Amino acid sequence: MAEETISILDKSQARFLATQKKNAERNEAMSEYQAEAKARDAKTARLRALRLARDEAERLEAEKAAKAAAPKPKKKRAPAKVAKGKAKA
Repeated sequence: MAEETISILDKSQARFLATQKKNAERNEAMSEYQAEAKARDAKTARLRALRLARDEAERLEAEKAAKAAAPKPKKKRAPAKVAKGKAKA
């Protein structure tokens, strides 16, 4: 009976150590996953800010180019003065 108690104790201790090891591995993997997700989010935010800044610069440049290329309105000619004594036909 003493051997049976020892083997049960050994089995339960081995099971406990295996569970502890799995938990430690799971926690380590979760930490790595969260660190990667945080880094990915930071990179995405940085790239988005760069893209928005680039788009705004392109929009301003396009507005400036359109303004420069827009044809200037022609000056209207003053109506020709009719000579005195001549009637309009």
